Amino acid sequence: MPVPKKVNDCVFAGTLNTTGVLKITVTKKSTETLVSRIVQLVVESQKRKAHIEGLVDKFARIYVPIVVALAVFTAGALPYLIGGSFQTWFYRSLILLVVSCPSAFIISVPATIFIAITIAAKRGVVIKGGIFIEKLAKVKAVVFDKTGTLTLGRQSVHEVRQVDITKAEDEAIIYAAALDQFSNHPIAQAIVRKALDRGIDLSKVKVADVVEVQAKVSLDQ
Repeated sequence: MPVPKKVNDCVFAGTLNTTGVLKITVTKKSTETLVSRIVQLVVESQKRKAHIEGLVDKFARIYVPIVVALAVFTAGALPYLIGGSFQTWFYRSLILLVVSCPSAFIISVPATIFIAITIAAKRGVVIKGGIFIEKLAKVKAVVFDKTGTLTLGRQSVHEVRQVDITKAEDEAIIYAAALDQFSNHPIAQAIVRKALDRGIDLSKVKVADVVEVQAKVSLDQ
């Protein structure tokens, strides 16, 4: 939604100026902007691990040392206990490491959760940790508490009220769209879209004089 701004008002980084000229003074570093804080929040969310990530970490702390110890025992002790060359048993110890390596299992869980958080952040959804992604599987209902969460932020014509009800509704839309077709204001664009949706060809509408008015506003006023 367009928001009017006056002198000394704050403006967010990335704000789109629809009309007029703005003179803006930077008051914060790039690391202190709203977008930067969101990025930092996503990075910190990795510290809030899901329950399954904790189980994987505990499993890895026990499993990995056992596998490494077995590989060392295979290469160092079995040539003397069973017989055979050191090269043969060293090769077999490497096979043991490759076959029993839990890397795919250990990496898959945190990698999946990290990708989910990153993709959600790119789409405007900030998830504060992997534990919340895990809990989404138990969600049965979602409640949105503010207007605009499920909307596109683009206005549309909902109802047309005419002063003269004897005339057709399309005629009112034609006049309004004829005046607004040269404007980039969101409300004007909504009226033009309504006319186009009704199949009104605005190219046939002739406007006698379209005058662009430029107003100079003093910042001291």
